[in-house]
Amino acid sequence: MGRQPPESLGPIRQPKFSLALLVAALLFVVALVASAMYELIRSRHEAQERAADEIGALARVFAEQTRRSLQTVDIMLRAVADAYRDRTLPPLDSRAMHDELAAQRDQFSDVGAVFVADAQGQRLNSSTAYPPPPGSISGDDLIRALQTSPRDSAYVGESVRRLSTGRWVVPLARRLEGPGRRLDGVVAALLDASYFDNFYAAVHLEGGTSVALLHESGTLVSIFPPQDAQAGEPVPAYRDLPRRDAASNRPSLLRGPGGERMAVAQPVPGFAMTVVVSRKLDDVLAAWHEQVFWVLLRTAFLTLMMVALLVTVRRHVARVNAARAQLRESDQRYALAVAGSNEGLWDWNLVTGDLFFSERAQELCGMPPGPPLRPRRAWHALLLVHPEDLPRLREEMKAHLRGRRPHFDIEVRAAVRRADVSDATRGEPDWSWYRQRGLAFRDARGRPLRMAGSIENIDERKHAERERQRLETQLRQAQKLEALGTLAGGIAHDFNNILGSILGYGELARSGVPSGSAQIRYLDGVLNAGQRAKALVERILAFSRSGMGERVPVHVQSLVAEALDLLLPSLPRGITLTRTLEAGDTAVIGDATQIHQVVMNLCTNAMQAMQDGGALEVALTLHRCDTTVTLTTGALPAGDYVCLMVRDHGHGIEPEAVHRIFDPFFTTKRVGVGTGLGLSLVHGIVTDLGGAIDVVSAPGAGSTFTVWLPWSGRVAALAPSEVVGIPYGDGERILLVDDEVALVQVGEEMLAALGYDPAGYTSSVEALAAFVAEPEGFDAVLSDETMPELTGSQMALRIRKIRPDIPIVLMSGYVGPNIAALARQSNVNDLLPKPLVSRDIAKALARVFAK
Repeated sequence: MGRQPPESLGPIRQPKFSLALLVAALLFVVALVASAMYELIRSRHEAQERAADEIGALARVFAEQTRRSLQTVDIMLRAVADAYRDRTLPPLDSRAMHDELAAQRDQFSDVGAVFVADAQGQRLNSSTAYPPPPGSISGDDLIRALQTSPRDSAYVGESVRRLSTGRWVVPLARRLEGPGRRLDGVVAALLDASYFDNFYAAVHLEGGTSVALLHESGTLVSIFPPQDAQAGEPVPAYRDLPRRDAASNRPSLLRGPGGERMAVAQPVPGFAMTVVVSRKLDDVLAAWHEQVFWVLLRTAFLTLMMVALLVTVRRHVARVNAARAQLRESDQRYALAVAGSNEGLWDWNLVTGDLFFSERAQELCGMPPGPPLRPRRAWHALLLVHPEDLPRLREEMKAHLRGRRPHFDIEVRAAVRRADVSDATRGEPDWSWYRQRGLAFRDARGRPLRMAGSIENIDERKHAERERQRLETQLRQAQKLEALGTLAGGIAHDFNNILGSILGYGELARSGVPSGSAQIRYLDGVLNAGQRAKALVERILAFSRSGMGERVPVHVQSLVAEALDLLLPSLPRGITLTRTLEAGDTAVIGDATQIHQVVMNLCTNAMQAMQDGGALEVALTLHRCDTTVTLTTGALPAGDYVCLMVRDHGHGIEPEAVHRIFDPFFTTKRVGVGTGLGLSLVHGIVTDLGGAIDVVSAPGAGSTFTVWLPWSGRVAALAPSEVVGIPYGDGERILLVDDEVALVQVGEEMLAALGYDPAGYTSSVEALAAFVAEPEGFDAVLSDETMPELTGSQMALRIRKIRPDIPIVLMSGYVGPNIAALARQSNVNDLLPKPLVSRDIAKALARVFAK
């Protein structure tokens, strides 16, 4: 039997005033007071937690902004230091050097001056005047500081006041190194401290919030709003604040004359500075204090209202009974609707056929406002259910009304049929997703008499589900690429050792064969195949992100032009190349070799797609995006971008294959043409540089690949490279270490052919023992990294303790960030990727011997 209809609910009982009602009222008052106290305690905690999150977020943002500002200046200093090391700078005390420093300083509005000093601290030149005037920053102070700081990092000094302008500046310095990394001097920039004042002043800070920038020594660099503390002076209140470079850095409570403050100290990554953001506790709790007043007032008011209600309830019992009788029907309708949902409400009288549709329900369905009670067929004429969902809707409704299902709950698509639009011009309806829920009430025999429920627009939820599915697909794709990259990197590492033996013995065999013989052609074929295998390994390592590249400003247009010039002689017959390069001196922070690979891979794919000939179009342009742009491989934020467009007029790509073209080892080419690594390599490089790729293609209409890379500033064009011969040794004794017997044997042969005296070992422990026994008997060390018992970097550290000045070259078949970090920690002179050929070894030894 079903639930009884409203008409059979029984007679209304008359409420009576009793002691139980008084006890219930007192319990209500106690619960009200307890609830108010809990609410106040919870809201105070939430206010402090919210303020803590805001302060921590501000500290991280200011620390990151400070890091970027210092890093921008440091890039300029590093460029000067690199140019000095490469012997491309004019003499440090020359007028030309003054002009160079002035040009560098003009790029930065917040840099007061740039100067250089020699190893004794004597100023040699400055961007402000020539000859250099005396400054507030002593050159010998910077020399002493750089002698104790890490070689490859910038030194940040305490704030000082400039003698010429009286303004506070922050010195930022780098080493000028000569041969053998000898300290020849220092290049330094004076960053105007008012830059930080202006930046903090431009940020809208809540009341009671202050931000300060401190040197690691504790002295003040900048503070906003201005306070009693002065630049260059220590701030004792901030001395003991914990400094953690993490998102969980919680604020500390400081007590001072101005009251308690919440403060967070956030280190500036990579630089000896700290950002401190604090806020007065009174300002944090200002809204809470106001809430205390209103909560207490509300509690008192409700308590008085309860007392007044207890006094008047007995007098109005009769009137309440009469009102209950009159509102009985309205209460039943409300109770039935709430049983279904609290969204748009509907109430269907199955006996009369009338259907009640609330104003909210009409609004959710996009209907014009109208009478809420109409015949059911009138509502059906307005709300059109999708033809695919209509049979399911009818089946669900029938199943509930016949008692087969306890509740009615369904999601369907529907659209409003506008009366002012004719069927001829109506077009495709604008479908929206709705969820309908309801419950039928039955008589004593189970017959449904009434049904009520709710209707809810769930378009946003459906959109969120589709977005979640899309993100899950992207996550699975990323995990698949990561696993394939790890596997590919491991295989490439082992394959490098095999290639080293093949290329080494091939070169040695070729050098001993008379020119013009058939064996020369055979050996050239072996070496060419080995070089192709080496290039394939490099692609695999690049795909697995095992390669090592230096991130520097790269002149994109020169690289693209150079790649196209190399590609032009190899164009198949019938293919023409047109180029439009309009990027000028725009620079991208990245690695020149990787960008060269992107151009070559995209152009090679385009040529392979045009078997019957056609036009290969390459364009390089600049674009600015004011909003987020969604591309094939991801979304890019607003900003400035360099766009490399490669278009072909080939066979195009099938729509179902577009989402797979960046998968490793996936190719649409025939067997023997391509490896399936080209586009995956391009995707990995572009993603690592912070960019994205857009693909437009259709079968028979060709393909257009557009690479978007963020650009930063401008840089001079690349100078043409010169061909340099192989440098030979002069009998220097080389300690050669590798756990592969074949690589040691071929290495000894190569070194001997290059004019060196090799001493090969297959055990790093035995090699170290030989060096300990005769430290002065070796002129350089050439060692593999991955070896049992003792790795190459570990052996280098021990050798450095015995003889710090000996040149050390490290080799590895898996040169990645971890190996590069070990090489830096071991203080080796050079790091070479395997497999090696004679030219690689000769150039590396020439560099460490400074030939």
